[in-house]
Amino acid sequence: MLSLKCRKALCVFYSWILFISGVVLICFAVILAYRIFYYYQFIPLNFYCPCVVLCILGIIHLFLTWLGINGPTREHDFHILAFIAITAALFFIEISTGIWAIVLWNKTEDAVSLLMRESLNEYVNHSYNKKVWMRLERELQCCGYNGYNDYNKTEAVPLSCCLADNNSSPTCTIIERGCGDPLIAHIEYLIIELSVTCFSIGLYQIIGIVTFVYFYKFLKIERLSRSTLRRSRLNSLRRQMSHGGVDSASHI
Repeated sequence: MLSLKCRKALCVFYSWILFISGVVLICFAVILAYRIFYYYQFIPLNFYCPCVVLCILGIIHLFLTWLGINGPTREHDFHILAFIAITAALFFIEISTGIWAIVLWNKTEDAVSLLMRESLNEYVNHSYNKKVWMRLERELQCCGYNGYNDYNKTEAVPLSCCLADNNSSPTCTIIERGCGDPLIAHIEYLIIELSVTCFSIGLYQIIGIVTFVYFYKFLKIERLSRSTLRRSRLNSLRRQMSHGGVDSASHI
């Protein structure tokens, strides 16, 4: 059976891993938000919300580390119980955020498709969003939403629809695939990354809850044992003192 010191060490070790996970969560959320925001013209605003939640959770992880270290090392009941309660709340929030990401993933195709079609329509009819589409087509090696036929209303297919190695030539090889499927697949992949991260960190919280609950139970048993031992020593000391008093009186 593990001693109290070993259990304290486990709690402290878990807390430091929690601190590292907080830093990783913040960095991951910022990078993921940037990767989604890179094509912000085609992404609904609510797709950024889980990234914001994840960043806030990372900050909470950093502050929770103090409770996780201070509670066990000082054997402070309030800090230990507060750590367990906050960790349990984090578990539910992180699992909920992961489920939220799955719901968004399920809506990605319709939401992104609608914004792309509207943007392309403005580009074809009014020459709006030209730079946006040229960048998208060059980076994803695609053309239009469904393909180069989307530009039938224009005078010519944009140069961004040409293969990269032929852009400088008078004629170019037109890319046939549209940008809809690759962009939707890219966004869906990012959302899956977000969901997996939320579920993974949520499962990690279970380890923390179990570790600290068992530590708190063992701490109460240890305190009871200490109290019993002190009472036993005190009673033994009193008996020794009373026997000493009786012996002194008999000598007199």
